[in-house]
Amino acid sequence: MAYEADNSSVIPKYHIVTMDLLNRINTQEFKSGDMLPSELELTQQYGVSRITIRKSLEKLVQEGVIYRIQGKGSFVSDQSVKNENRIRHSVSCSDLLRSFHLKPTRRVIQREVVPCPAEVAANLRLEEGTPVLLYERVYYGDDDPAIYGRSYISLEHLPGFEKYDLAECSMVKIIEEVYGNHIYKANRKLRAMSANNEISKRLHIITGFPLLHLHFQSCFDENHAPFEDADLYYRTDVIDFLPDVY
Repeated sequence: MAYEADNSSVIPKYHIVTMDLLNRINTQEFKSGDMLPSELELTQQYGVSRITIRKSLEKLVQEGVIYRIQGKGSFVSDQSVKNENRIRHSVSCSDLLRSFHLKPTRRVIQREVVPCPAEVAANLRLEEGTPVLLYERVYYGDDDPAIYGRSYISLEHLPGFEKYDLAECSMVKIIEEVYGNHIYKANRKLRAMSANNEISKRLHIITGFPLLHLHFQSCFDENHAPFEDADLYYRTDVIDFLPDVY
């Protein structure tokens, strides 16, 4: 089911269409090899111009999510290959900033053991109120804030993790080198949104600024319960393409 683009939104219409099409692919409404609706059908579904639809489809082609066959239409790329690769090759926030030719740095805002909120507990398969580590940080590109991250980390899966200084060492490096595990990101949901007051302060932007929001869980493998429930918020004037959202 497509969302109709909101003409009053500060978020570019093609962003809204792109994010919704990604979600429709991620939720298997459109599977690998499926043909997407025609440009005309998409303009009617989203209530936007054909130029907007073409820009959105071109973005999805650039990201490898779909491919186009002249005279036939747009088709969903083989997602199974991407799913196999994402276990070991998810792009970190620092690497993402480097790919945009920016020097990455990170500032930890909060690192505190807190009772697990109900919604997060359901995602992590924990009892509500179980102690978890709340980890908030801002990633900078060339000293300008670019990404705000908030994670709840299960200490049942990573006992003692709260003692590590996450300002000096990345979470991925600690998990790989200390705990001997690799990270698999699952249940990714990507959408366009406008910055609220809290996020606008973190990223030094005005309220209502267009962002990309990625929500996901992290596991050690597909058969384990998630150990992390996370949200990442990207400034779209810095980052407008996420290579690891499949």
